[in-house]
Amino acid sequence: PRPLHTLMHGQGVCTDLADVEAIQESLQPQEKEEIDHPNNSFSPCSIHDRKCLQKQQAKRVNNGNKMRNSGSPYHREETRPIAQGSCQSELHRALERLAASQTRTHEDLYVIPIPNCDRNGNFHPKQCHPALDGQRGKCWCVDRKTGVKLPG
Repeated sequence: PRPLHTLMHGQGVCTDLADVEAIQESLQPQEKEEIDHPNNSFSPCSIHDRKCLQKQQAKRVNNGNKMRNSGSPYHREETRPIAQGSCQSELHRALERLAASQTRTHEDLYVIPIPNCDRNGNFHPKQCHPALDGQRGKCWCVDRKTGVKLPG
């Protein structure tokens, strides 16, 4: 349901159109829930139930404190910069260019290449253009660290 999020976290995968449609159909009941709670789709509270919302906020704050105190590698201090791999940096630049684009057409996805990154911020060895008009995009292999196209 969040393809941009998955792509940014290096979890993007190529799938057939039929598979995508089947997944979208199975997620339709969940979309109603997101409409009921537009600011937080995981909240069991109505947006008008202040007491319930305050309890949920307190739980989130407590969970954040537990993670900070546990030394979890997934928690970061707000003042500490995130170390990004070269792919992650390129992905952010591409997304900024897409956001600044005036037209936002399907062709923009070809003009502005969007890299497929792994969880460490490096390039996945297989990079592909997005599908267009039902045709699978062309793929090629790259160096994991630099993103430079490999011969062959």
